[in-house]
Amino acid sequence: MAREPELAQLNRWLEQAQAGRGRVAFVIGEPGSGKTALIGEFVRRALARETDLVVAGGNCNAYGGIGDPYLPFREILELLSGEIETRWRAGSMNATYAERLWQVAPHTVAALLAVGPDLVDTLLPGAALLTRATAALTADTTAQLPKLQALIDQHQTAASGAHLQQGNLFAQYTHVLQTIARRQPLLLVLDDLQWADTGSLSLLFHLCRQLSGQPILIVGLYRPAEVALGRAGERHPLEPIVNELQQRFGEIHIRLNQSSGRHFVDALVDSEPNELDQPFRDALYRQTAGHPLFTVELLHGLQARGDLMQNSAGAWVAAPTLDWRILPARVEGLLKERIGRLPPALQEILQIASVAGETFHAQIIAQVQGAAEWQIVRQLGGMLEQQQRLIALQGSQQIDAGQLTQYRFHHILFQQYLY
Repeated sequence: MAREPELAQLNRWLEQAQAGRGRVAFVIGEPGSGKTALIGEFVRRALARETDLVVAGGNCNAYGGIGDPYLPFREILELLSGEIETRWRAGSMNATYAERLWQVAPHTVAALLAVGPDLVDTLLPGAALLTRATAALTADTTAQLPKLQALIDQHQTAASGAHLQQGNLFAQYTHVLQTIARRQPLLLVLDDLQWADTGSLSLLFHLCRQLSGQPILIVGLYRPAEVALGRAGERHPLEPIVNELQQRFGEIHIRLNQSSGRHFVDALVDSEPNELDQPFRDALYRQTAGHPLFTVELLHGLQARGDLMQNSAGAWVAAPTLDWRILPARVEGLLKERIGRLPPALQEILQIASVAGETFHAQIIAQVQGAAEWQIVRQLGGMLEQQQRLIALQGSQQIDAGQLTQYRFHHILFQQYLY
């Protein structure tokens, strides 16, 4: 909803990749900004339009991802080799998506045998692969089974200390994808890259450097605020990779936080019959600033509580008792997670600021904390404004006692939650 410019840009990048000018793109935005929904719609349209396109995706995990080597790339390889039953039963892929993956599976096995044999039993369990290869057998791929069985037997009898060097793993993974892409163009999606392990990020960088002349589009999704926080007290490993890729490919970002929020609010309200007037829409936008998850959940919460009701004609109307102050559970959980990831000192600053309301002054916070004004301004303008985008600078004014620097919460829901 209200994402046509972003979808158009993704389509242009896909067309470039299909023409043999492989490239990478990143869709960035905070939780609930619509990254997953945007990519889901992009994939749905692309599969409907491009009859030979194959799509595969992998996810990074917040709890085990950093310590789970190559997780998203293992998932991609599993999908390309026919491991689709779990996602199909869960309803996370449609028939077209599943059919394309099932059709490409024998060719993936052939590519593994030809140029990626060491990926079997390293990134891809051999026994499960053999089972899938047997199920997907065709007249043209009958010869694969004994070769695959022999490869698995060879790995089982190899020296227990044998270990595939990272350079060889990267090269073989790249060659497998290139071999598949010579038959059918590939769209690879990597979600939640802010949680990726260093091995996955290194493999991503290696793959992106080998995209020239390849019909492959790689799309990564991540939360910029999480990346800005760094990792283990150091710079996040994704940051220099993205910077290097931007130098190589030019513009590679779709920034959902910079999209037109007001248009989204109006489109969402008008997705159902309603008699909701301009003051209601203004209030909804003021509450959420057009943040997709905030807007959807707040609207649904109003409906569930009876603050919005359907009249005899089935149109939504506002009740006289409408209360904007109650946060839906899903929104409250997201806010709690977002604030909870900040250092305690910054959380305290925001809590003090929330007492003043939607707007506040840096100098007041400094007085309450007994801190130097320049320190507070630096913390507000750095991590909280530029990196986390929780607040926005409104301006400064000169008064008799000195200068007042005013900030505003980016979403009033942050202020309501903190207060």
